[in-house]
Formats: sequence, structure tokens, C-alpha cells
Amino acid sequence: MVEEVPMLIHALANFGFPIIVSLFLLLRLEHRLLKWEAAMYELRADIRKEGDKRND
Repeated sequence: MVEEVPMLIHALANFGFPIIVSLFLLLRLEHRLLKWEAAMYELRADIRKEGDKRND
């Protein structure tokens, strides 16, 4: 039983580490996409304001 503990830790590290890193990278990507989407909404609002000023 004691001999299996390091193998179990090694197996969990090999399996868990890539999953944790992948989740972290996906969260970073999602954060960047949300920031980009917010910037697009701001840009659209600015374009609408400029269009309204020109129409008046």
C-alpha cells in the first residue's frame, strides 16, 4: 500500500496538471473574448451617437 502512494501522486499529477492548465487557459481566453465583446458594444454605441449627431 505504501509503495502505491507515490505512483498515485504521480498519476494524479500527470492527469490533473494538464487539466488545470487547460482550464486556466480557457478562462483567460474567455476573459479576453468578453473584453473584446464589451469593446465592440462600446464602439457600436459610439457609432450610433455619431450617426445621431449627423442626422440632427
